[in-house]
Amino acid sequence: MPGPLLELSSRACWGYDLKILFVNTYSPTQVQWGVEIVLQNLMKELRKKGVDCSLISLSDTELITIEAVRFREKLMINLLLLPKLLHRAAGYDLIHFNAYNSFLAKFVKNKPCAVTLHGSSFGLHEIISKSMSRHRRAYSKHIIERMERMGARACDRVFAVSESVKHQAIKGYHVPSSKIDVIYNGVSLNPRRKSKRELRKELGFPQKVPLLLTVTRGDYTKGTDLLIETCNKMNRDFNAHLLVVGKVPKHMRRPWMHFANPRHEEIWKHYQASDIYLNTSRYEGFGLAMLEAMGYGTPPVSFKVGISPTAITNGRNGFLVENYKVAEYAEAVSKLLKNEKLRKRLGSSAASTVKKRFSASKMADEYICAYKKMLSKEQ
Repeated sequence: MPGPLLELSSRACWGYDLKILFVNTYSPTQVQWGVEIVLQNLMKELRKKGVDCSLISLSDTELITIEAVRFREKLMINLLLLPKLLHRAAGYDLIHFNAYNSFLAKFVKNKPCAVTLHGSSFGLHEIISKSMSRHRRAYSKHIIERMERMGARACDRVFAVSESVKHQAIKGYHVPSSKIDVIYNGVSLNPRRKSKRELRKELGFPQKVPLLLTVTRGDYTKGTDLLIETCNKMNRDFNAHLLVVGKVPKHMRRPWMHFANPRHEEIWKHYQASDIYLNTSRYEGFGLAMLEAMGYGTPPVSFKVGISPTAITNGRNGFLVENYKVAEYAEAVSKLLKNEKLRKRLGSSAASTVKKRFSASKMADEYICAYKKMLSKEQ
C-alpha cells in the first residue's frame, strides 16, 4: 500500500510555485492509450491545484517520419526527445519521465528527476517471454528493459503504479525499496449517466442478452485465448455476447462479438451499457480500463494482475481469480450472470471504491506531496 503520502491532506500539499516538466513519447492528443490518458488526467488535475506543468513529446512530423520508415526504435525516440529536454529543462523545478523515457535522466545535470513506471519490461518478460519471437524478445530485453533499468536507477525517485510494479522494479532493476513510492493511477469519470436500454439502443447493441465487456489489443499478453474460452462457455450457457473495445485476431472472432473503437471521451457509454467487465490479462502494470469500468458501476472479474488485487475485494466489488484458472474464472462470471441483484450490488460497491481510492484528484495530491518531498531534499 502507498505509505505516508496517502495521509497528507490536499490542503497541505497545494502545488503553487511548482514547475514540472513531463517527458513522454506521445502527447494525449496524438494517442489515447493508457499512459497518455493517465498523463492527461494528471496534468489537468495538477493545473487545477496551481502546478505549472508542461509536456515534451514527439512532434506529429517526427511521428510521421517514424511511421514512414517503419522504425519505432525506442532508443531513436529518446534521441529525438533529448535536445528538446536539454533546451527546456533549466526552466523547471523537476523533470518527470514516463517508462523508458527515463533513460534521458542520465543526461540531465543538477535537476531532480523522477519516473513513473506504468509497468516493466522485466515483469512482462517473466510472464510472456516464451510467446515472443526470438528477435522481438532480444530487442525488448537488451534495449527496452535495459533503458528502463538504467533510467530508473538514474532518477532520484521512482513512482510505481501498483505494488506488483514496485516489486518488479526492486527485483528486476535493483531499485532500492526506499527510493520507490507507490502512487495509483487516477480515474476521471464523465458525470453523465444513462440507462443500459438507452445506451444499447444508441450504440446498436442487443437489448435482451447479457453483455460482457473487455478493452483489449487482442494479443497473448491480454489473455485473448483465455477470454475466448470463457466467453464461448458464457454464450452457450447464457447466450451472452461480448463487446470488444479494441481488436481481436480474425481467427478468434465469433458471431456473438461486437466491436467498437470509441474515442476515450465516449467510452463511458460502453462501460455503462455492459453488465460485467472481463480482465483476462496475463500481465498488467496497472489496468486502467478495468478501474474505469468499475467507476461506472460495472462489476469486474479479473485474474490477480496489476491493480486488481488492490482494487478488488473478492465477492464485495467484483471477483478475483487465481492466474490463469479459466474454469474458476468462468464460474465467477456465471455467478454474476445468474444474479442481477448481485451484479448491481457489486457494481455499486465497485463505483464507490473508485471514487474513494482512485480519483484523479487524489492521484495529483499524492504526486504534489512527492514532488515537494523531493525538492525539500534538494535544498
